[in-house]
Amino acid sequence: MRRDLELPVLAVVTAVMVAAAAWAVGERYGTVALEQKEGGLVFPDLQRHVASISSVELARAGGGFSLNRQPEGWANMGAGGYPARQTRIEKMMGGLVTLSYFEPKTTRADLYPKIEVEDVAKDANSTRVTVKDESGAVLADVIVGKAKTGVAGLDRDGVYIRLPDEERAWLAEGALDVRYDAADWSDRSVVDVRAGAVGFMSVTHADGEVVEIYRERTDDADLTVKNLPPNAEIEHQYQIDYMSNLLDNVSFVDARRADRVDFEEGSGFRATVVSTNGLVVMMRTAGPGEDDTVWVQFDADLAKEFEPTDDARKEAERISSRLSEWAFLLPRAKTERLKVRLDEIVGYKQDGGGEEG
Repeated sequence: MRRDLELPVLAVVTAVMVAAAAWAVGERYGTVALEQKEGGLVFPDLQRHVASISSVELARAGGGFSLNRQPEGWANMGAGGYPARQTRIEKMMGGLVTLSYFEPKTTRADLYPKIEVEDVAKDANSTRVTVKDESGAVLADVIVGKAKTGVAGLDRDGVYIRLPDEERAWLAEGALDVRYDAADWSDRSVVDVRAGAVGFMSVTHADGEVVEIYRERTDDADLTVKNLPPNAEIEHQYQIDYMSNLLDNVSFVDARRADRVDFEEGSGFRATVVSTNGLVVMMRTAGPGEDDTVWVQFDADLAKEFEPTDDARKEAERISSRLSEWAFLLPRAKTERLKVRLDEIVGYKQDGGGEEG
């Protein structure tokens, strides 16, 4: 080889060897770093700070909300500050504290959606969980993806995760179910008076019309109309049955403080349901919204005409103390039952005409 070519060729070969060595070293250090993470806690310091956690923010493509610690317990800000389910939050906290790295996964952003650890944006299926203390300092921040079960080597369930400032996604060991809808972070059950336990029910419409149904005897299978007009008879019993299920297993869609809802007199419905055990549930609604949804406020009392049971007393106390300051958006399947009119229940007898000659 000509000497004038030897030096450039040697320089190229040397550069390639150095680059290859650097790549190998980088790969080795990267592998070591991943191996060091495997089995380690994702948030090793979180256990020490659990008592100082003040809020948990959950961000999704459809919007975000937070769960805030209050002196009286956790509040669900995704449902107007309504009390959150303490056990569900405690389970989530336990999941975050014990979450550990199990197996490294992709660093390719185009593969994130497959395991649902993409950045939270339009059409994303991921959930970003950010835990903060009272000062706003971040104690934990993670993008939570699909759950994974049945993985060899996993002692518990697994879940795909990615830290927001890292490219590497991981399969983590541990359960972390944060995919509930906002309202499902609270106990959505409101009241439950089964149709068979309704003794009396009155609904007053915004225009003043009153529909009253009742059970003549406690062992009667059907309710009937109490304010039956002259010359009228029950023609559509199914409408009475439909009304009587108004308070059967009621759960809310959304909640907010009652003072944030306009319950102007004459703008909505007023209803009273008296159960056969002596519980009296009173409800009033705001005027229907543009989408025909209705906000409802509940209160409770005890029947005066007969002795209420202990269960009725306890339920009246629960409704009065826990629900009366709140307004609830109920499913239309429930609020539509308030709309039944008297002329949808009864028919009118026809005159029989004159005497036969």
